[in-house]
Amino acid sequence: MIKEKLIIKKQEAAVMISGGNVDSIRFIDKLQTGFRVYKNGKIGIAGTKGKANEKEMWEKAEKALENNIDYDVEISRNRQENVYLSKNIMTDKDFFERVKLLIEKLNNMFPNFIFSNKIKYLKESHHLLNSEKLDLYFEDDNISVVLLIKEKSSSNIFDTGYFAFEREFNEENIIYDIGVILEHYHNIVDIEEGEYPIIINFEGLSGIFSSDLKGDVVASGASLFSDKICKKVFHENLNIYLDKNPETAKGIPFFDAEGVVNHDFRYKIIDKGVIVSPYSTKKIAKKFNLPQTGSAVSSFDGVPTLGEQSIYIKPGNKTLNEIVEGRKAIFVILASGGDYTSSGDFASPIQSAFLYDKGRIVGRINDMNISGNVFSMFNENFMGVPKDSLFKYNTSHPVILKMKVRK
Repeated sequence: MIKEKLIIKKQEAAVMISGGNVDSIRFIDKLQTGFRVYKNGKIGIAGTKGKANEKEMWEKAEKALENNIDYDVEISRNRQENVYLSKNIMTDKDFFERVKLLIEKLNNMFPNFIFSNKIKYLKESHHLLNSEKLDLYFEDDNISVVLLIKEKSSSNIFDTGYFAFEREFNEENIIYDIGVILEHYHNIVDIEEGEYPIIINFEGLSGIFSSDLKGDVVASGASLFSDKICKKVFHENLNIYLDKNPETAKGIPFFDAEGVVNHDFRYKIIDKGVIVSPYSTKKIAKKFNLPQTGSAVSSFDGVPTLGEQSIYIKPGNKTLNEIVEGRKAIFVILASGGDYTSSGDFASPIQSAFLYDKGRIVGRINDMNISGNVFSMFNENFMGVPKDSLFKYNTSHPVILKMKVRK
């Protein structure tokens, strides 16, 4: 019998902001431990929150083998690796005071706007170890900035926003980024309907790669990409990875729930426009004769299964300006409610967008809708992923592609 333990620690300090004022700070401190046993192709699991009575929990996990949960896979073994990224950047008190000072500066610099929502300091560790000499440890801390911005004269709940997830807290760079958005906010730009370069966060468009490149979905023929594996479907400059690389996948362990560690902590699923492989768990890989891609997820007390992945789109060698090439483009700040159809058609309302021209944001565009199809958006209409950004604090790279715009 093989024994395996997963220990997850989470600490969070969230500063709540309302009406331009710092309201409160909320704390979360969790310790969760999962106990797994493997025997004769079965898995038994028990879990507890807080300090664990290990003898009792191992007994519960062994008892759970009677549930006959199939798990006939090769267990990860013989690997020891630590990735320790935590910088302990500040105490909770310091964090609260720095957020308070940031909001005061924003209020002074942008008196026509009201800031709300929250800024969080997150610290998390994951430790997976078993009786087969597996010992993987990951620790990271990050700052989550989610600010909703309302114009004082507006009747809306909010009008735009600023979002970032980074490992350091830099107030001056956050202020700079928000200034990029708000500098020409009051300059309303009217655009005609048609096709435009759209500068947008890839996360808002990546859902179809998450849903339709699952190994079991592809193998069953239910995926939009089922007949396109190993074929060139997209633009030759499109490269997409399943990402657990600490450089880009902040707050995500470098190993999956089954203890699989990919080379360079990434697995390429689209290479130069070719769909290389769907993604899978050990169980799905064995069942459908697919590669193991390190894509298992689980709660601390759950059976590893195939779930949502962190997907990374590789930046190119050109700057944002070089990709747009002097054309007017639409810089999307906030889009929610968008989705793909079963045929790959995508449409989304845009709640906040700005006109980008000659290297900067020059004015605000009223509400509109964007649309396209995945096979054109990421092929002939794919313009690229810039190596730079308009922002100083938010280091994420947008994707640029041509889409239809309707009011």
